[in-house]
Amino acid sequence: MIIGDDFTVGHACIIYACTLRDYAVVSMGAIILDGAVIEEEGILGANGLWPPGKRIGPRELWLGNPARLVRVMTPDEVLQWMHNPDHYVELGKRHRAALVQQLAVRQGRFRKSLVPIPMPGWCNGA
Repeated sequence: MIIGDDFTVGHACIIYACTLRDYAVVSMGAIILDGAVIEEEGILGANGLWPPGKRIGPRELWLGNPARLVRVMTPDEVLQWMHNPDHYVELGKRHRAALVQQLAVRQGRFRKSLVPIPMPGWCNGA
C-alpha cells in the first residue's frame, strides 16, 4: 500500500493493497481493492466500490457501486475537501480531551461538572 500526504479515509472503509495519492478521499463505507489508485485530489464517494487495478484520475469524483465518473471537480470544489485532514485531527484531539476528562471524573480526581468542548460555528449550523 502506498499512501500520500493529507489523504482522507472515512469510517467503515475497506482499503486493500492500493495507492492513495496526496489529498485523495475515500468516503464513508467505500471499498477500494488491490492495485487500485486514487490520484491527487481524486474522490471515491460514500459506499462506492472501486475494482482492482483501476485508477481514479486527479480531481475526479466517482460515485456508486460500481463507481462511475460523475465529473472532474473544479478548483473551488477541491478546496472544500482540503480541510478534511486537519478537521479530523482536530476532532481526534477533542475526543481524546473529553475521554481524559471523563476518566478523571470517574476516578474522583475531578469533581466539577464536565466543561463542554467548544465546536466551531460551521459544525453548529451557524
